[in-house]
Parts: sequence; structure tokens; C-alpha cells
Amino acid sequence: MKKLIKSAAWLLVIGSFFFFGCENVTNLLDRLGIDNGSNTIDESGNDSGSGTNPSDGTGGDDGIFHGNESPAADTGTHVYIYGNYDDGTNWFAYYWKDGVRSPLPVAGAMETSVHGVAEAADGTRYEAGEYWDNTYIDKACYWTDEANCRVIANGSAIAITTNAGIVYVLGHSYDKDSNNNYQYWYWKSGTGKSTPLVLSSSSVPNESGIRYYPQSIAAYGNNVYVVGYYVHSAMPGSERTACYWDTYGNCCDLGDNACAYDAVFQNGQLYIAGGYNEGYNYYFGEDTVWMGCYWGGPNLKWIAFTNGADTTSMARASSITTDNRLLYLGGYYVHTDGSRNACYWQVDVNNLVYVNAKGTKTNQKENNIEGDRTDLPGMSTDTDAFVHDIAVSGGEVYAVGEYYPSVAGYADEEDYYNEEQIDPNAAGKVCYWTDGVIHKLDDATEVCGIEVVTH
Repeated sequence: MKKLIKSAAWLLVIGSFFFFGCENVTNLLDRLGIDNGSNTIDESGNDSGSGTNPSDGTGGDDGIFHGNESPAADTGTHVYIYGNYDDGTNWFAYYWKDGVRSPLPVAGAMETSVHGVAEAADGTRYEAGEYWDNTYIDKACYWTDEANCRVIANGSAIAITTNAGIVYVLGHSYDKDSNNNYQYWYWKSGTGKSTPLVLSSSSVPNESGIRYYPQSIAAYGNNVYVVGYYVHSAMPGSERTACYWDTYGNCCDLGDNACAYDAVFQNGQLYIAGGYNEGYNYYFGEDTVWMGCYWGGPNLKWIAFTNGADTTSMARASSITTDNRLLYLGGYYVHTDGSRNACYWQVDVNNLVYVNAKGTKTNQKENNIEGDRTDLPGMSTDTDAFVHDIAVSGGEVYAVGEYYPSVAGYADEEDYYNEEQIDPNAAGKVCYWTDGVIHKLDDATEVCGIEVVTH
């Protein structure tokens, strides 16, 4: 079998040379180990042993469905949460169905990790990540319905989306010749081909030391969009510019002092969630006042949220979804005492309510709109909370995130992630919300996504 796979790989390399007609592209894909074939590598580990690797997909009588048993007919609504768990020795990818944990299986994996999830129109769920085997080389991959892991490339898959039955995966591979040491690419099912992303900045194309941070991927028709941001200097605290890269490698800046995190299509229009800081300059270090925002509509003009009289103007929208009528953006906002409150906003793009800088309604099409904000509770009154991902089903909103001991005065959410100002012993705890009620996930270290399935 290994010889067969190697032979197929060589044929693919030769085929890629004639397909692209360009030796440098072929060499790039070969150097990165990117799979341009359509072979599916089934690594679900469907054996009957008890297994010691929590990610080997083996069965057993522990009462948990691991992917190889025959489950009974399923009915009702189920919440799937995806994330990772560090047991102190190893790091493994898991999913939680209604709070019950099961591994995302890869036979023989030493460690696994999941970074992004997506649900297709037919209800099929996809999970993107990577695993490490005994070669100590990370393999970018994705799972289908929490099983059947498919390898795409050497590297990591960081985001995933679907459109019209096609799966798109955003990832990166280590490349010593790249300024960022990573070569980003996106992979498309059906053709099974990977396309290297030529990351660039549109406003300062010749600036040295730029670092690029693609975050998410969206697709509609024949067009693919990768959203994220770039930093103007490798120095910490440098200015960030939100942007997206399109199918043709063009970079479109969305705004300076801003970051774009997630994207969704609604009725053929692209909407991007993020945050911006009006008038803030990282280089000189003025005080930060982040605003939650989205860019959307035909002209991709940013529109900021007002946050209510009980808060400052500081907020962040880190995720976005749609029910094809309303946009739902998950994130957080900041109280006047500096504590963070998890929340989501609902936006009817066809009936926007505009407000001026003071929050007063106006007939003028201002940049600020009045978002319909719903607060999500923390574990207690002295905890901060953030939403990392959001889903909606049957008119009910579901969210997943983390909560922390409340500490006022943080510049933004990254301070928690980077642990620049927080006690290392006060690490975040994973939680999720259903119908406005918070639930703990004690057996999770971090989370990346949530999907809701109704049978």
C-alpha cells in the first residue's frame, strides 16, 4: 500500500508539472508536501481493540460512541462542540456531543488538533486540523462527521468552509523560503488541488517586515475569499490592517487599526466580522478603544456597533453566521469597570438603524448602527467571558467560548490569549451557551467551533 501511495504521489507531481506548466509552482507544492490528488486516506482506526491512544477511534464498552459502533437512530436537536484537550502529556482533538466527549480519530497519531469546523447544506459536518505521527511531521487534514480523516498536506489546516457540495480548507505549511516561515494555501475538494496563497498588502506593497495572519475562508460560486489581517512590522504592538484576499490573489484592505476574523455569505453578499480601533496608533501606544464591527454589502463598508449606555465603546466581534435573514455576530463588550461580557449581536441588513457618534438615532447613513445585542452570562459575577464561535438553529442561538477571572484594564482579547498581563494560573475555562444558559466543559482546554444538528 505504501508503494502504491508513493507511486500515486509521483504521478501527481508529474501531472502537476504539465497541468500548471510552471516549474516553480510544482516545486513549491512538492516542497510543502501538498496533496494534489483526490485519494482519500481513511484513518478512522476501525478496529475492535480497546486501545490506549484516546484518538485511535477504537471501540470499547465505555458508553461513548467512537465512530465505529452502530448507534441507534438519532432524533432531536444535538449540540456539537469542537476543541482540544491537554492531559499534561499529550494534546488531542475532540468533539463534544451534548457535553459528552469523544476523540476525532486518527489511527496511530501521537497528537491531534482541530482548528475549524463547517456544516454543509446537506447537514454533513467537516472539521479541519492536523495530526502528528511517529515521523514528527504535522499532517494537515480534515474529518467528515467526526470520522474518516483525510490528509491534505504537510502542515496545518486552520479553517474550513463548504459551498455547493465543495469543501474548501485554508491551511499553511512550513516553508523556510517564506518571510513568515509559512506558506499559506487553500485546498478544494472535487479537484483535490491546493492553490498557494500569494499574500500581499495593497496599501504598502513594498514595506518590509509585514506579517500576515489569515483567519478564515468563505466561498460563493467560483470565488474564494480568505479574511484576516496583516501587521505592518514584526515588532510587538505594530499597526494592524484588516483585509481579505480573493481568488486571484488580490488584497483588499478593509481598514487600518483593525482585524478581520470570520466571514459568511448571505444572499450572495460577503459579510466579515472583526474589530477596529478608531484613531488608535499602535506605534505610539495611545489608549485602545476597540469597536466590534462588520464589513458587508456590495461595497464592503465597515459598520460599527453601538454598545449601550452601560458600557464604553470597546467591543469585538470574532465570529459570524446567518440564518439567511439575520446576521448573528458573537464576541464580547466591555463594561465601564473594565470587565468583559460575552454577547452576540443580531443585525437585519435590510433594516439598519443608524446612529451618530453619540448614539442618537439619525436618518443619515452613518458608519455606526444600533446592533440588537444579547448578553450571555458568565459563570459568576466576577468572571469575564468571550464568544469564540456562534451557531443558530430553529431561531435559537448557540455559542461557545471561554470565561476567566475578571481583571479590568486589558487592552483587548489577545492579552488573555498571549497571557501578557494575566496570572498563568488563571487560564481560561471552556464553556458554551444554549438558550442563554451557560454550561461548563471541564474536560476541554480550548475550543474552536460549534454546530447544531436537528434530526
